[in-house]
Amino acid sequence: MKQKIRNLMLRLALTLAMVVFALPSLSFGSCETEEVIIHNKYLGACGYTDSSSFTLDKDTYITRIRIWYDTSIGGDTLSATLSGSNGYTNSSGEITKEGCYGVWCAAMFNINQILKAGTYTLKADSKSVCSNPSGATTLILYGCDAEEQLPDDSLEGINPPNGISTVDANANPNNAPV
Repeated sequence: MKQKIRNLMLRLALTLAMVVFALPSLSFGSCETEEVIIHNKYLGACGYTDSSSFTLDKDTYITRIRIWYDTSIGGDTLSATLSGSNGYTNSSGEITKEGCYGVWCAAMFNINQILKAGTYTLKADSKSVCSNPSGATTLILYGCDAEEQLPDDSLEGINPPNGISTVDANANPNNAPV
């Protein structure tokens, strides 16, 4: 019985150690301060489209994209695909509606990654997205400059359990734990 408990405790300790050492390699990328990157403003009668395009002049960390759509056409959920001229493709699955005014609701598409400079098109699964007479939609891009993104190896805000400490293997690699 004691042997089983000892083996269980050893496995638990090894698992905890692997988690602690894996934390720095996990991606925690996000914006310190989320900003509006692109905002197509329009307060008027909407036409309908299923796509919206935008151009980034530099690599940018995008947290989310908001579009305004008619739920009487698009329903309570919307699916969309974001594609770029550099071969980038990201499918949203279902985008659930958020703040609404009548049948018009905002749909948020969570991206949370760096998009390279270039032109991108967000294509919805229905022609329910609001567009102004020039064809621009009410798209809003949220995010931050790629250089301002929090570093992936940042341990800020991560506190290991009592008795466990983090080790900087670069400071003294000969004494680093294995």
